[in-house]
Amino acid sequence: MELGCSLGMFGSVKLSESCAKATRAGFRYVELDWERVCREYSVESRRAGVVREILSEYDVAVAGVNVGRITAERTDQLLLQVKEIEKFFESIREIGAKLVILAGGARTLENFNYLREGLRTLADDAMVYGLDVAVANQIDTRLENGQDFEAVFRGLVSSNVGICADVYHCHLAAVNAEDIFRQMGNRIKLVRMGDLMGTVPVLPGQGEIEIKGLIRNLRKLKYEGNIVVDHLPGRDEKIDREVEQAYSYLQGIIS
Repeated sequence: MELGCSLGMFGSVKLSESCAKATRAGFRYVELDWERVCREYSVESRRAGVVREILSEYDVAVAGVNVGRITAERTDQLLLQVKEIEKFFESIREIGAKLVILAGGARTLENFNYLREGLRTLADDAMVYGLDVAVANQIDTRLENGQDFEAVFRGLVSSNVGICADVYHCHLAAVNAEDIFRQMGNRIKLVRMGDLMGTVPVLPGQGEIEIKGLIRNLRKLKYEGNIVVDHLPGRDEKIDREVEQAYSYLQGIIS
């Protein structure tokens, strides 16, 4: 297992500065949000090249790239959303990434059906580019617990599609992350790690989540992917120090 850092924790800081902050803390993997990348680098023809140069300059690799969510409840909405996500695949491959991450929409039967259909289409299209696709759990969305994941993946055989297990959102939804690990073990493509006291984010190791136990369970499952730090308290003036503390704590567990 290798630690990664969600660059979204640095707020509106530019990509290059975010990568510098992550590497100073010790991270060698980062999670990107492609919408933010597109806003910062608006010229599509140069985007992948510029991002690749920044990643190389700071010697970081990409743990995963967020590409949005499938919120469709009608066929026309699904077609538009899938097309919008697919157009990112070539650039994402060019920056050396291997995983794209998306989320679901509202907890409705319509979104459930269209999420399954969209995931199947995106998995097939991503395979052409050598990419894996992971869907992330999030409270109050179509993917909130292990039963949701099992239902979405029932009959879905593509080897390049799996889950992004978000421990923080498991806790918010009163879901045991260990249950999701056991249910979806061979489908886990990425793990996002955070900690809370009640509903308030705190530094890893200072809240209610038994992080050491979760990592022991991942080892038992022979998980070898990234654990991405996300959902820190987010105090702007202290975020650099918080990221360093999070890395130090988690590295001490996984090493």
